[in-house]
Amino acid sequence: IHRSAGPEPPAGAGGDPQAGQDRAFAPWRGGNGGHTQFFSSFCIFAFLLVFSGVLLYITENTRTIFAKDPVRIMKITTLGTGHGDPNRTRYNTSTLWETCGRYYLIDAGAPVQASMIRRGIDISNTLKGIFFTHMHEDHFGGLTGLLKHLTKYPPPEPVPVWMPEDAADIFRQLLAVTHRPLSDKAVTFHLTAPGHFFDDGFLSLSAIPTKHLENEGNTGYPSYAFEAQVEDLHLVHTGDLKYDFSDFPASACTPDTICFCELTHYPLECAMPVLKTLSLRQLVFTHIWDHWDTPEGRTQWKDAMATLDFPAEIAEDGSEFVWGNAQ
Repeated sequence: IHRSAGPEPPAGAGGDPQAGQDRAFAPWRGGNGGHTQFFSSFCIFAFLLVFSGVLLYITENTRTIFAKDPVRIMKITTLGTGHGDPNRTRYNTSTLWETCGRYYLIDAGAPVQASMIRRGIDISNTLKGIFFTHMHEDHFGGLTGLLKHLTKYPPPEPVPVWMPEDAADIFRQLLAVTHRPLSDKAVTFHLTAPGHFFDDGFLSLSAIPTKHLENEGNTGYPSYAFEAQVEDLHLVHTGDLKYDFSDFPASACTPDTICFCELTHYPLECAMPVLKTLSLRQLVFTHIWDHWDTPEGRTQWKDAMATLDFPAEIAEDGSEFVWGNAQ
């Protein structure tokens, strides 16, 4: 405490106790030195208050800021990269697309719900669409768990589920068997048709017919590859293909295309003549047949990929790929 110069008159000896207190705290009540100290303290407090507000704003809006950053447009995570039978290193097929904090699933093979939860994903608040390439169990086997989750923890708005065949009643019955009926607030079911079928302002999707189900003699049942646009990013996801690779969606591929292609249902020698005619930004193989994980198979694959003019790789469960329009 700053005191004025000179002795204070003692209380009870002609002095005024209150006057002494006034002088003792004079710097806060008057005088140039007191005003300066008070003003400095006020400025420091105001600065800290403003700085805290700015820091809070940045923290709360980090996702929005990054979502608008043109360098980061899309992250794709291959949650499951196996074929029809999961093995010790590969789950059934599911691929997770993320843009602007919104998640979309391409196929939902088991155990997709657990895989998303283990990655810390808030399924109810961030999952914005589920899209199936065809109705084989290794592609939809994890859907029941997702439907249960979305029924227990309703999303802000129903999640659209797009299927190439009308199987909505079957999944409703599966949930009914668990005595937890599927909530109308959880999802909405839609039937996928060839051509452009989805656009929520963040992701635009078109369906390209393939002939995968003809591999088992099932003619007349639909299967699809997907062509996607996310800002300036162009993606093609083949889904499963015919045994001779004749339905690979080559016409949708451009030099800017990132292509996710299955690697199970055809001999590689059938694919290479087609792939060599393409110019791609990147080729990622998923839905991997066991042979390609053996030393012999991996060597064969690498030798074939060395003849291409663009980068190619085999995805693993949990692989992450990030792209943007400035990369």
